[in-house]
Amino acid sequence: MDPAPKDLIVRPGDFFRDLAAAPAAYRIPALIILVWGIFTAIHTFLVVSWMTGTFLQAYPHQQGMEILTGIFTVISVMASVFSVPMAFVYWGVAAFGLYLVSSIFSRTGSIWHTLTATAWGMIPLVVCDAIQVPVFLLYRNVMAVTISPEFVNLTLNGHAAGSPPLSSMSSAELAKYISFNPAFHEYTIISFMIFAIGLLGCSWFWFHALQHTRSLTPRQAAISVLAPVVLFLGVMLASRILNGWA
Repeated sequence: MDPAPKDLIVRPGDFFRDLAAAPAAYRIPALIILVWGIFTAIHTFLVVSWMTGTFLQAYPHQQGMEILTGIFTVISVMASVFSVPMAFVYWGVAAFGLYLVSSIFSRTGSIWHTLTATAWGMIPLVVCDAIQVPVFLLYRNVMAVTISPEFVNLTLNGHAAGSPPLSSMSSAELAKYISFNPAFHEYTIISFMIFAIGLLGCSWFWFHALQHTRSLTPRQAAISVLAPVVLFLGVMLASRILNGWA
């Protein structure tokens, strides 16, 4: 029996059981990832455009600013366009990771069914990335990043004598040149929470998916999903705390 999309929310176990029993189909999973990539691209363009605009405001106005503005516009567009194919890469990485971890408990099930099931389970991330766009627009006009002209010079002309390279600067050293207002920190915390909720939502569907695509027990499926997800979120959380949620 072909899986009924309405069962994904109300009866996820039945949905993924039917998905595992039917031939692997990629049209709707690919569409889910494409929509996710589009929302990610929009969000990325807005954020990168805002950040590059902040950098330009700190740059001393002089001849050649038009060229620099054009370069930053290209960077914003390329970063957003690149988000779409990267969504498919993340899909593949997530599916292969779940398949690999669950192989500790089971050698049954195909990678292709795991691939399609993973995409269906990523719908919470699609929804959360759609939410990220209006959240950013809500905060865009109240967030502020102060960048000292000295940092701009270090970035454009290389570090001054006696100054460490930018790539090796610690958060404390960067704080000497860049400061954020409370609204920016609030936005980054909310943005992380939205992403974390989306990923945990995916985990709920992946938990059911692995039980049927890989023939796992509930305990095995929970370990296979939560171990990589909790580790990933933990690393992201630690990184943001160490960087002051910047």
